[in-house]
Amino acid sequence: MEKRIWEPLLSWGENQALISLLGLLGNLGLIIAVVSYIGLEKQRRDDQVYAAWQTITNAQGQSGNGGRILALEFLNASPGANWRLHFPWICISEDWLCSKWEPESLDGVDLAKAYLAGIQLPKASLVEANLEGAVLWGANLQGANLEEANLRGAKLGAANLQGTRLDETNFQGAFYSDEKTSRSLCVDITYPPIYPCPTQFPEGFDPESAGMKPLP
Repeated sequence: MEKRIWEPLLSWGENQALISLLGLLGNLGLIIAVVSYIGLEKQRRDDQVYAAWQTITNAQGQSGNGGRILALEFLNASPGANWRLHFPWICISEDWLCSKWEPESLDGVDLAKAYLAGIQLPKASLVEANLEGAVLWGANLQGANLEEANLRGAKLGAANLQGTRLDETNFQGAFYSDEKTSRSLCVDITYPPIYPCPTQFPEGFDPESAGMKPLP
């Protein structure tokens, strides 16, 4: 009689213990997976940086975009991993679980004749970069370092160059927009369309003295 009473209870207890053990193992496996994912973050970042540079190199000399806008914006950004935006509490410190990625230098990059309209490269390091003939309509280069860069013949209508460093930058034959630029042209070179669409320069910079040409 007692055996018949206790057997179901013991069986139930064993099942509960098994369920608890399986739950514990499942949680442990999840923790291991998360730690492994975070631990491989640097390797993934290195792979992404390599892929971005490959995109830029493979498109060299092409007149189109060739994926360079996204590649350049990625290299200039310092977002870390997307999961940090959702789980910032995981970042106990920059040395433990959360390395901080600095923007990659774009010094000397060859982007001649590249179509880079609307690109976002604020504070980018573009020292000695070759942007000859590049299409930079509406580009955001605010605070960028363009020292000794070649922007000969570049199309800079509606671009933001405020706060840029322009020592020995070559602007010969480059195009800029001002308050006199036509509405139709402003609409063509900006997205979303804006009018007027003057190119924004550092304070005191004279585009015509630098050899630039105003758009009609």
